[in-house]
Amino acid sequence: MTHRVVIEGDLTVSEEVWPAQAAVMLDGPRRSGWASDYPTPGTRLTVDRLAASVRAGTWAPGFGMYTLRPRGGLVCGGWAFSTAPDEAGRVEIGYGLAPSGRGRGLMTDAVRAAVRWALAQPAVRCVWAGVDHDNHPSIAVLERAGLRRVADRDGSRRYEIGPGASDGPAPGVTGRSG
Repeated sequence: MTHRVVIEGDLTVSEEVWPAQAAVMLDGPRRSGWASDYPTPGTRLTVDRLAASVRAGTWAPGFGMYTLRPRGGLVCGGWAFSTAPDEAGRVEIGYGLAPSGRGRGLMTDAVRAAVRWALAQPAVRCVWAGVDHDNHPSIAVLERAGLRRVADRDGSRRYEIGPGASDGPAPGVTGRSG
């Protein structure tokens, strides 16, 4: 893969951010095409994680950071795969949205599209996400995007989707939400 990946949902367009681009995207003047409240504080964390995956040799084109914008709109968030798929074909997704993009179904649409893209890749058998047990907006995104809660541990929940996902809740899942 030698080109940046663009993943389109019904409402959103997500564009891959390559490591060299991510390293400078937070420096200097605000980019045209970005909402006034983007990048968010979480964007720095995502850029740092992308750099760490490059250093560790676990980054692969397509499996990194993406900016997110509504069709015809400004970049107002992003999402990322933490690393390339592991040996079992599992890949983690995380995301964040500026206040200007919230409440419109944008992240749910983008996560659905990202999951669809990832599961179409030969090396991927499962997309998963971890979320704090009290982060209700993020939990709603995962559930609306089709991920299933499979484990609770130390104040966080794990969600999965795909043919390599757990067959059911992992031991210790309590208080399943409906």
